[in-house]
Amino acid sequence: MPATSLSKSLANLAGFGLQELSSVEPEIWSDVMCGLREVVEQKQFDRLAAMANCAQSQIAQVLATTDDASAKSSQDRLTFIRAKMTVLAIEQFIAAFFGSDSRPSFKDRLVMSRLLLPVLERGRLLTQKTFDRRWSWVSHGTCAASMIQKAGFWSIPTTELCLTIKNYTNDKDLLEVGAGRGLFVSGLSQCGVAVIGIDDHSWDQAATPINSALPHLRRLVARDALRQMKPKAVLSVWPPPGNIFERDIFATDSVEIYLAIVSKHRFASGNWADYQSATSQTGRFKCVTSEPLNHLLRPIEAEQQLLVFRR
Repeated sequence: MPATSLSKSLANLAGFGLQELSSVEPEIWSDVMCGLREVVEQKQFDRLAAMANCAQSQIAQVLATTDDASAKSSQDRLTFIRAKMTVLAIEQFIAAFFGSDSRPSFKDRLVMSRLLLPVLERGRLLTQKTFDRRWSWVSHGTCAASMIQKAGFWSIPTTELCLTIKNYTNDKDLLEVGAGRGLFVSGLSQCGVAVIGIDDHSWDQAATPINSALPHLRRLVARDALRQMKPKAVLSVWPPPGNIFERDIFATDSVEIYLAIVSKHRFASGNWADYQSATSQTGRFKCVTSEPLNHLLRPIEAEQQLLVFRR
């Protein structure tokens, strides 16, 4: 297969879902499922983050080398499919783990649709006390948290959290990488933070940015934004497991502080291999977190933590 044909087929495969990929290579899918089933059955969930990180690296490597000699093109294609299947299957498991397949009760759907989701859609910032009072009317917190995440809001900023982030950045201009719908950008700007959010829109295209965030959002890939803006302070909220952009954040010389809101379950978000590398003896960052700090994160059922990396 010529390199140009390979590149085209990979571009097509990149848009395939799990069902489509499994129909293209059912044997590979069976092998991927066997490996994941073993990890899940043994409850070795931290291994999922390493598997996702490895798969993301393989995808990036294959896409970067498609112009090479075509001798390995067939193997590249199979490697790409296996890695893509692995990433999608892990994401599917994470969604199931957090209860997104459970159906919320009528009462919870009513509370969310009347009291919480409209507030988030408008980018309105709530105090922690107000959010907690409204959240207390929810019967099943895990299902409600899943509803919020399905709407594109992985973590909910409160006034107290935004002011804490402002204190950590010490009035530096802030870049949010992977800003998504812009909820944190909107909340932080309301607290007086000079923030720009960037996203490459690789997430669900149907989830449109909230209006109050639009003036602060840019469509850029992380590497380009970091090179152009040279930010001193960077934020990322629920970066995907095994992502490749956090490595670029740590490698950017201008970055003095990086704030990452991630799941307490390492397989669910964040590039933990790069966290370890950045904070090792040869790394250039120190990382702190604390329960009082993590207690600011909402909803509590999402089991999140705020990691503060300082150069």
